[in-house]
Amino acid sequence: MTNRNYLVVGIDDNPGDTVLIKKAISLSSLKIEFKSFADGREFLTYIFSEGVSPSLLLLDINIPIINGFDLLNIINKDPMMNDIPKIILSSSGNLNDIYRSYEKGANCYLIKPIDFLGLKFIINRTLNFCLQPRIPSQNYIKHANINLPY
Repeated sequence: MTNRNYLVVGIDDNPGDTVLIKKAISLSSLKIEFKSFADGREFLTYIFSEGVSPSLLLLDINIPIINGFDLLNIINKDPMMNDIPKIILSSSGNLNDIYRSYEKGANCYLIKPIDFLGLKFIINRTLNFCLQPRIPSQNYIKHANINLPY
């Protein structure tokens, strides 16, 4: 486990979903500050005026003013945002939405579960995967120094 503080940003116009996402994040063993925004414009104003770089972005695609697809276009043009994991968390299971999200630069597309237990599970797995530092296993280190014949 690490002592690092993380900034996770959620962009979702559904206040009920935002409350549940915040609750699921609060159950993590990681030190996380969660900020939420109801639309893409609020998020961009915050990011560019404060000059902060989130550790993780949880983004709904169906948000007002600047939708999730357009927001991905904008933030992927900013070199400061390239290394930030951009996770789509949407109720849409439409394949066109999924493909389009990846085309626009999303790193992962997750469909919102219908219950809190499911949401807690995928949020926990996402936080651990995206934020926990990876330490190579001893087996990997041992085999990484093999001289290949080609």
